[in-house]
Amino acid sequence: MKKSKKIIIGIIITLLAIWGGIFTTDYIRVSSFREPVFAVTAQTAVDGISDIYYGLGYKVTTVKWIVPEKGKVLISIEMSVFGKTIAAAIT
Repeated sequence: MKKSKKIIIGIIITLLAIWGGIFTTDYIRVSSFREPVFAVTAQTAVDGISDIYYGLGYKVTTVKWIVPEKGKVLISIEMSVFGKTIAAAIT
C-alpha cells in the first residue's frame, strides 16, 4: 500500500511540475507582449484580428490591427486564470 501511494504522489507532483512549466512559459510570454506557446487557439473573431487561446486553466485574449506595411500587429494581450486577469499589456 505504501509503495502505490508513493507512485501516485510522484505522478501527481510530476503532472503539477509540467503544468507549472507550461503555465509559467505562457505567463512570461504574455508579460513580454508575445503570444502564448502552449495555449490552443479556440476562437477567432469575425474580423480575423482577435484571437482567444485556451490553456490548462487559463485563457489568453489577443487583439491585433492590420497595418498595410507590416500586416497584423499585436495591440493588446490579456491572460486570465479562472476568470481573474493576472497579466495584460497594451500598446
